[in-house]
Amino acid sequence: MTDTATVFCDPVSMQNKLFGELSSMFAKEVPMYDRSLAVNHVCNTTVCDLAARLHVGFAISPLQLNQTSG
Repeated sequence: MTDTATVFCDPVSMQNKLFGELSSMFAKEVPMYDRSLAVNHVCNTTVCDLAARLHVGFAISPLQLNQTSG
């Protein structure tokens, strides 16, 4: 990648935006997909809460949790 390209775009940001857009499109086509993402978020929250109780110092931010939950 050239220096000019890195100035105009961040590959990780573009990948995240693409995934978000594709996920939204898929949710419109598949009725239960958006609900499965919500269930995934609740499950991830529960697991992280339990991990925080078991492992001193474990923490995850709401932003990180949203990024890992779809």
